[in-house]
Amino acid sequence: MSSPPSQSRRNFLKFLGAFAGGVAVGAIASYFGISPTPAPAPAVTGPSASLVFAIGGFRPDVVKENVAEFDRQWLIPSDKRTRVEQLSGDLTVATQSRLAAGYPLDIVYAYPYATVTWSKAGWITPIDDIKATDIVPYNISDAVKEMYPAVKEAYTVENKLYGLPYYISAYGCILTNEELLDKAGMSGDYPYTWKDMYDYVERLAAKKITEHPLLPSWYNEPFGIPWAFVLEVINQGGNEAMWEDKWPYHPTFDVGTLAEEVLKDWKRAWDNNWVPRGVLTMKQTDYLGEFATGKYFYNVNAEYYLGYFNDPSRSRIAKKASIVPAKQQPWGLLDSCIYALVKRNRSETDLEYAQALLEFLGYRDRYGNYYVGKRWMLFEFLKTWPAIFQDPEVRLVWSVRLYREDDLDAVNGILEKVMFPTAWKAAWYTKWNTIAQTELPLIFTGEKTIKEVITTLRNEAERLAEEEEKAA
Repeated sequence: MSSPPSQSRRNFLKFLGAFAGGVAVGAIASYFGISPTPAPAPAVTGPSASLVFAIGGFRPDVVKENVAEFDRQWLIPSDKRTRVEQLSGDLTVATQSRLAAGYPLDIVYAYPYATVTWSKAGWITPIDDIKATDIVPYNISDAVKEMYPAVKEAYTVENKLYGLPYYISAYGCILTNEELLDKAGMSGDYPYTWKDMYDYVERLAAKKITEHPLLPSWYNEPFGIPWAFVLEVINQGGNEAMWEDKWPYHPTFDVGTLAEEVLKDWKRAWDNNWVPRGVLTMKQTDYLGEFATGKYFYNVNAEYYLGYFNDPSRSRIAKKASIVPAKQQPWGLLDSCIYALVKRNRSETDLEYAQALLEFLGYRDRYGNYYVGKRWMLFEFLKTWPAIFQDPEVRLVWSVRLYREDDLDAVNGILEKVMFPTAWKAAWYTKWNTIAQTELPLIFTGEKTIKEVITTLRNEAERLAEEEEKAA
């Protein structure tokens, strides 16, 4: 990794102080901006037409800066600069409609479940065979060697790799409020399994320091309560505790299995008033704001939100939010987004430029730097590659922002163990997820027993898996 361009250590530390105090991200961009050495010229000067990268609404400013750096490093002529097309509404739906219509795109965002559908439709192309050329800087096999295990599994469909990481997150970690834990005399004393976590919550509730010790991820979103159920089961029993290990992933969970035990833990927490009643109707923005109040000891959430909760402009527990490491079991499930290469007619040269853009966005730049991944790590605490955790500038910036620098290593350790729900590779899963979002809250409202909810969810998973099997 090249050092920052011509800045003294003193100036860098001044910059860090400004960053910690909430100065605009543009200050960081100017500091970690353009590499001082001119990029080596590719054999040809640009594709026949502008490459097109379709994105959603998250931080288009950062994306456009990243793309501008690609154009600079690859000496793209001004009339062929890469075009960023920002889509509105549901990103997956908007992207899919363009792919189905044959819209001329080169790179798109895809989620693991969409990757399965889009690969089978022939809209995106495998990338395993990408080799280094004068235009393409790396063999994809080099990138695969560096991937977290769950990422490689998630991005692979029928033994073919379909993308590189835009972000990688472990959804379902235990975030902590260290200020409250210190008041309880339990600072540094953490649970390392889900079963222990509920026992710790009971101990904390008995201290009566706050009304509800736990803010679980049972909020009303597709990635809220349904994911919370799946991750607690597979963290304790593996994927085999939920699904068979081959397509179409028939359910293995039932009454009398670990899945029922998980819901019993939930009901125990609910009945004992360890969790707020309002969590069932919260949306994600409400949910984030709630833990940021500082009223809870624990929050089940994505490790990504350590950046959010340690931001003094967003949170009352800035510099007090930490995370429980993964020691006895994994925490959470893999939440990730992929840079995928669109399959369409191109010349060989145009294809190589699209492959080069894919590698620049999702891996390294022409200098060997994790240029885009490092910027996302600095700006938004988004993770991509293990090596970025060891980058000196990244560690220095986040040692200022986080409760402790060791939390970076804890997050890296969680990502090394995070699990990918295998049933996400089945087309039926999103339908079942919607059913689970409706059914799971019924155990709290009293409309259904735990056994009735488990039976419904199993029967629906079985029905959907059978339908997919018959349609194949």
